Amino acid sequence: MIHEQTQKQAETYSPQLCEKLLSYFYDAKPEVAYDEEYFPSGEPKRKKPVTFPPQYPTLDRFARQNGLTVSILKQWQSQYPEFAAACAEAAEAQKTCIITNALSREFDAGFSKFLLCAKFGEEFSKEGEPPETPELDVHITYGKERETKERT
Repeated sequence: MIHEQTQKQAETYSPQLCEKLLSYFYDAKPEVAYDEEYFPSGEPKRKKPVTFPPQYPTLDRFARQNGLTVSILKQWQSQYPEFAAACAEAAEAQKTCIITNALSREFDAGFSKFLLCAKFGEEFSKEGEPPETPELDVHITYGKERETKERT
């Protein structure tokens, strides 16, 4: 039964899904809630908007919202070049989302770096690290030992 349902989903690919995918990844909007204070009488004292960053867009969330599975999306990536291109563009949108929210301090910088290294490792994992160097031996002498070496 599950295999039949999965097979049926795999046959329902349409090119409009590419646009839907990109819309999901690019149109993530921040959430706005309000911090409200009231007078003892119940009248509003102040209403301050509080902004939360948009949910980090993922292929898994997109699949669930559309009644699909990630494995079907991966299958479509290999079968349909236009869908593969849309997924590549969606990955770029993910990267932009992480960087933008890290720079605005909506996302923790350390966790953002972790996400970038985990998801886009080839681009971010070695960046900023010093190059590997062969071992270097340093001998430091001081005190009486130094004086005897200077005389010889």
